[in-house]
Amino acid sequence: MTINIKCPECSSAYEVPDDKAGKKFRCKSCQAIVEIPGGDTFGPSNDPFAGGSRKFRSDDDDDDDDDYGPPRRSRSRSGGSRRRRHARISSGSPSGTAPGIAMMIVAGMGLLVFVLLAITSIGQGGPNPNDLPPPGPERDSYMVGYYVGSCGFPVFGLISQILIIFGGWNLMAGKSRTMAYIAAVLCCIPCCCSPVFILGVPFGIWALVAINQMTQDGAFES
Repeated sequence: MTINIKCPECSSAYEVPDDKAGKKFRCKSCQAIVEIPGGDTFGPSNDPFAGGSRKFRSDDDDDDDDDYGPPRRSRSRSGGSRRRRHARISSGSPSGTAPGIAMMIVAGMGLLVFVLLAITSIGQGGPNPNDLPPPGPERDSYMVGYYVGSCGFPVFGLISQILIIFGGWNLMAGKSRTMAYIAAVLCCIPCCCSPVFILGVPFGIWALVAINQMTQDGAFES
């Protein structure tokens, strides 16, 4: 059996099971609190609102205000969204593929150049004796500057190129946003990008734009 009841404020009609007698709910039309009586207020045949009454939807929380509202969305919908996002991440992001590949190519060129510089520095074996200042503090400072320039710069360049290549792969695959961002910034610095100077700057800017778009789309795994 059911209990037919209408809101005392707006006269919206409802039809509820008789086992809900004595409980209260909130009217979906005017938000007024409606108390369910202990028996039939008026029979279905005499109820002018019976044809348009809303069905009571029982759930785990019978006192929930949404018992008379539309059915809740299934949780499988959110699970499907997660699966679609995972599929998009696994296949890579179209917006990050091109700049990621471009950064990897430029960094690969720079890597070769820095390797050649390192080999050349090692092959020299040290500064030209004719260029050395007289023994003393001045010569010591000269030697420090020489080795920092001839060895430190190629080593720094090799590390930066490896980071750019790794970051370009992360951008292309939609993996780590942090690594992609570091690679894009390094690519925008001429002395870090490669000995060809400004060649990598436009690709670094392109990558930063792609990273921003992919961040808004949630295309990165982390």
